[in-house]
Amino acid sequence: MIAAPINHILLDERGIAYIGQTGLRVADIAVDLEIRRLTPDQILANYPSLSPAQLHAALSHFFDHREQVLECVRRELAEYEQERALHPNPLARAELRARLPDTARTERR
Repeated sequence: MIAAPINHILLDERGIAYIGQTGLRVADIAVDLEIRRLTPDQILANYPSLSPAQLHAALSHFFDHREQVLECVRRELAEYEQERALHPNPLARAELRARLPDTARTERR
């Protein structure tokens, strides 16, 4: 028997898995599945350009490499939190709106 390859998943030079021709990472799907608790149908609804075959290939890759993908997600989250701590946003929405000229405020309403 010959194995039929499924070519929906590509690895970049860092070993990060992407869904071919979409720019979407398997880690993005993992976040939707594991953290946001979305179903495959809900994930497909969020990414209309994603085919069911691409989604299931991404899910398969995720389950085959679960710890590696989740470690990538944890690392990115830690980097985000570190950057956020280094560069806090001191302005609230109300403060930003107060800084806008009167014309810009009326245009946005």
